[in-house]
Amino acid sequence: MLVIAKGMAERLVVQLGTPVSAVVPNGSDWCVQCDDGQLDARHVVKTVPAPQVAGNLGAQHPLVAQIADVEMSAGLTLMDAVSGDAPTARLGEPNDPLALITMQ
Repeated sequence: MLVIAKGMAERLVVQLGTPVSAVVPNGSDWCVQCDDGQLDARHVVKTVPAPQVAGNLGAQHPLVAQIADVEMSAGLTLMDAVSGDAPTARLGEPNDPLALITMQ
């Protein structure tokens, strides 16, 4: 799943593993405040869950009001590596272990 993001960011400066405490407008750019200093950015992409946006952008930011009614629900993803031919779920066969995983 990481390959897509890496390809999109190929010519960008990307800093990973940096906790962000605030994202503040700075003229037409943004000041990203981190634990170890600040970063200046022309564009910022937020990928945090909706409840964390107000903590980064501030409660008065217009985006906070726009996403106020977003409801979070739990989701699980399973990725597995297999050797040989990859198994496939057989739809309509409830006793197939993969059908149990994919149909839930």
